[in-house]
Amino acid sequence: MFNSEERVKYIQVSIKLSDGRKLDGKLIIAETSNLLRTLDGDGKFAVFVAHNGNHKLIAKSSIVEANEIQRRPAKPLKSNNDNGFDPFKTLGIPHDADRQLIETQYKKLSRSYHPARYTHSEMPQEIADYAIEMHNLIEQAYLSLTGHMEIVA
Repeated sequence: MFNSEERVKYIQVSIKLSDGRKLDGKLIIAETSNLLRTLDGDGKFAVFVAHNGNHKLIAKSSIVEANEIQRRPAKPLKSNNDNGFDPFKTLGIPHDADRQLIETQYKKLSRSYHPARYTHSEMPQEIADYAIEMHNLIEQAYLSLTGHMEIVA
């Protein structure tokens, strides 16, 4: 169905089959395609991923109805002071933390939320987006604390 160099994406779907079964999960489709083009296109099968991670090939001819489940857009995280941004709280450190503790906690959190960790995983896009936003927030907290400490010192 896909060649090794073609990029794919996962779309959340609810599918009704000709035998009456209903399936909820994800379809794997080409990154440049959409649900309609995929089901109407060449090939006899669609790749379906159940919530438990099991992959199934479903004959396109047995699909009676397919609906894409739209994700609610995530509210963008704001990291400026007008929403109560606290760099100490973001890094999970006390307000009297020294530079070494700030750097240690920053490195720990930065590794945990680094976007490169999630590039090749099959997680939902909203979780990957959250990790990126958290990484940016951690970066901003670190820069504001280390910049502030350099000015005061």
